Amino acid sequence: MHTPPGWVDSHPVLSHQPLSLLSSLIVRYTVPVPLRTWKASSFADRWTVAMFGLFGKVLDVGQYISAIWTINIPMGLREVLWKDTLGSLPFYCSEWVSSKASFTCSCGVSLSLDHILTGCGSYDLSLLVTSLAERLKEVSPPLLHLHSLRPDEWHPSPWFPLIALKAVEYRVARPTKGCPKPSRALADSHSQREWAIGTFLWFVWKKRMKELFASPKYTFYVADCVDEFCMLLRLPPLVRR
Repeated sequence: MHTPPGWVDSHPVLSHQPLSLLSSLIVRYTVPVPLRTWKASSFADRWTVAMFGLFGKVLDVGQYISAIWTINIPMGLREVLWKDTLGSLPFYCSEWVSSKASFTCSCGVSLSLDHILTGCGSYDLSLLVTSLAERLKEVSPPLLHLHSLRPDEWHPSPWFPLIALKAVEYRVARPTKGCPKPSRALADSHSQREWAIGTFLWFVWKKRMKELFASPKYTFYVADCVDEFCMLLRLPPLVRR
C-alpha cells in the first residue's frame, strides 16, 4: 500500500474506529449487491421492460426492490418474490425435484412464478380475480382508470408493480370531479390494496406448490377455494413495524 501525500503516519490505519463502521466498510466493498450479479441481470431487464410497457415510465429497479421487505404483504410471499429475482425458486433447481415432470405445468408450459400467478388453461383464476377486484373496489378511491388499481392488467409480470405502487400512482394520478385529491386518497388505501393483492398472489402460490409437492396428492380446484380466499381478503391488514 502506497502512502498518499499528506498522511502523518507512514501507512493509513483504521485504529480507534467502532466495530460497526469497520463491518459496514467490509460488507460494502467486498460483498456484491445482489441485483448487480449475473443471477439478477435478467430480472432487472424484465422489470424495466414490464414497467415501461404498463406505465410508460423508466424506473430503476435498484430503488424499489428493497420494498419487498417492507410492503404490506404476507410474510411468506416476501421470500418468494425475492427468490424469484435471483432465479432461486424450487422448480428452478434440479436438486429440489425428483423428476423433470415437476418442472412443467399441467398445461405443458415450463413452470415459473409469472405463469403460476397469471393462470393458464388448466387453472382459470378468473373467480379469484373477480373476488380480488371487488375487494379493491371497496377500498380504492373513485378515480379514473389506473393500471395500478387493476392488477388483472399487470400481465405478463403480475407482481412487479406491487413494489413501486406509490411511485407509479403519484406520477399518473390526476384530480377528478369525484376525487379532487387523488394522491391523498391513494395513500389512504395503499396499505389495504397491498394486502389484498399480496393475499391473492400468496394464496395462488401456496395452492400450486401444494399441488406439486404435497403427499398425498392434492389437486387445485379454483371453484372450491373461492370461499376460503374471500375469508382471507376480509382479514385486517398486517400491522406495519
